Amino acid sequence: MIRGIFTCFCLLLGLALAGQKQVFIDRILLPGGNLLEGTIIDTPDTAFVHLSLLGSDSTILIPVGLIEKIEVDDKGKRMLVNGNTIPARGWYGGVSLSFLSGHSYLSYGETKRQSLSLDMEAGYYVRPWLTVGAGVAFDYYDEFIMPIYAQSKVLLTRWSNTPFLRLQVGKGIAVERMFNREDFDKSYAGWMWQPTLGIRLASRRDQNLSAELGYKFQRFTTDYQYPDDWWTIREVERITYKRVVMRIGFTF
Repeated sequence: MIRGIFTCFCLLLGLALAGQKQVFIDRILLPGGNLLEGTIIDTPDTAFVHLSLLGSDSTILIPVGLIEKIEVDDKGKRMLVNGNTIPARGWYGGVSLSFLSGHSYLSYGETKRQSLSLDMEAGYYVRPWLTVGAGVAFDYYDEFIMPIYAQSKVLLTRWSNTPFLRLQVGKGIAVERMFNREDFDKSYAGWMWQPTLGIRLASRRDQNLSAELGYKFQRFTTDYQYPDDWWTIREVERITYKRVVMRIGFTF
């Protein structure tokens, strides 16, 4: 199952990378409140501004004397036709809340467990369609685990509201181990990885919302020792928690 999920994720990622193109949107204000949007093409011509129109392969020449104002995309954002603002380059931050659902295997049997997870992340837009970053999450399975991870996100279209793929890989920390635990009761959190498919919902401000569905894997080891008068019995249990993830996020 893990191999199948990873194969599908890599296939979708390859198709997305093959179809992406970097486009920044500039705005030219004309008399009477008229507005043209597109990408300004650098040329040695000082009498005209060369503009590649948004959503078209056409290029027009605009006399400099007719232009009231030029808004060049240099703030890490780009404006789309519908007025939604989406990140295009530079740093970003985000916070999200996830619902985790899956099975836990306890000493007395199997049980269904649901819990909430909080993620905080920061990253950089390498391209308008590609981000890299890092983050930390606070998860609860049968005890609290804090995974620290690296991640990458690929936006699948150039629309303001667009689907995307995200992959997180990191390593967890058993939170309760940092507090008062007896020497004979130890816990170790291992590798974590999480592929997700989501959609970005653009707004008319600098913040965007997102919704995601994915699957989370978290390795975990417990080491129990039962001391006696003459000997100590040791029991080591290695677990891979598997959870369906539904996430709502906020990016700024």
